[in-house]
Amino acid sequence: MPIDLTATAVSAPVELDEALARRYGSYASYVTDVDPVLVETYGDGPAAEVDRLLDLLAGPCSRVLDLGCGAGFTLCRLAPHVASIWGLDLEEDLLAAARARVASLGIDNATLVLGNVAEADDVAQLPDNTFDLVLSRRGPNVTQAVLPKLAADALVVQELFQDPLGLLQMFGRKTFVADIGNNPHWLVDEYSWLGLLPVSTKSYYYDSFLRDADHLA
Repeated sequence: MPIDLTATAVSAPVELDEALARRYGSYASYVTDVDPVLVETYGDGPAAEVDRLLDLLAGPCSRVLDLGCGAGFTLCRLAPHVASIWGLDLEEDLLAAARARVASLGIDNATLVLGNVAEADDVAQLPDNTFDLVLSRRGPNVTQAVLPKLAADALVVQELFQDPLGLLQMFGRKTFVADIGNNPHWLVDEYSWLGLLPVSTKSYYYDSFLRDADHLA
């Protein structure tokens, strides 16, 4: 049964969300007119698919880990329907918004941790052998340090954004990450080295638009 979204209508303080929306936009799942990038997936988008999978997999006994939980939108949506949920994020201001959102909704089964998944000492704050569902919404990948925190039958749901046509590089916005070449399933290969095997993968093609020349600049 789909999870009721009406419970997440209450948010962090408006001023805080507005400031974070201007700073982070869709990177932190903010839907706002100031976000420069508009994306058209023609009725079939990865965000909806991630929600569908989470609604299917998250249940009353689930112990969930949200890697890169950001301002807590998905975390707060899932919290009333699972046993416990932990959120890890390295941005203090986004985590402050998540804490405010959790408090405003009266959620008592969520734990928020400031940390970088790439740092083993930060990941050590999470309990061992606990999480049976991991989600990453355009967030970080599962790392070697995260593996001891997972239950034996854990599932990972991850939304991965790629720029296969090289448009970021064309417009001088190339990110400082390794090139993935022509392999659209590079993360599947990465995870196989960790002993994580794919259940399913789905690729999306989309058009993205910059609002105007100022945003391009």
